Amino acid sequence: MATLVLTVIGDDSAGLVNAVAELIALHGGNWERSQMAELAGKFAGIVLVTVPDDRSTELIAGLEPLEGMLDVTAQLATVGAPDPSTTASRSIWSAPIVPA
Repeated sequence: MATLVLTVIGDDSAGLVNAVAELIALHGGNWERSQMAELAGKFAGIVLVTVPDDRSTELIAGLEPLEGMLDVTAQLATVGAPDPSTTASRSIWSAPIVPA
């Protein structure tokens, strides 16, 4: 299983969490944990997702339609490594940041 860390930010509105959750489920992923907040009218969150290795690219590509509603960054993470220096994290997709 691949482990992804998604960071999301956008204008706070109904349906944002549902849109991300449905996309994750559609691609066979599991929403493992998350932290979310509403600050000054903005919605921000970080979500830990597991997805079958052969579907991670598909899930990442599926994030692109959320652009405009949310700015999303996906990072592929190696978690649970015994030595913190061997833990890897790399950005694999990020929506462009457009000034408001």
